[in-house]
Amino acid sequence: MIPSGRSIILSGIVGSTAYGLAGPDSDVDRIGIFAAPTVAFHGLVMPAESHVTSKPDRTMHEVRKWCRLALGCNPTVMELA
Repeated sequence: MIPSGRSIILSGIVGSTAYGLAGPDSDVDRIGIFAAPTVAFHGLVMPAESHVTSKPDRTMHEVRKWCRLALGCNPTVMELA
């Protein structure tokens, strides 16, 4: 779960489950994009760019970071596009 005050924009299942290749011992991998509240950008400290958990296996990127990774053709984030 992402910290309070953030809005999930897009979330999806990626990896072996998304491609129908998951086996009985496979986990479900999720990736998503969230938006930090505007006031979080008004100070000297930027909001967290990513939140990663392992149980469940989920990676959430703030919009700015996701765009930077997507523009760099990062294959992991492009799975969500």
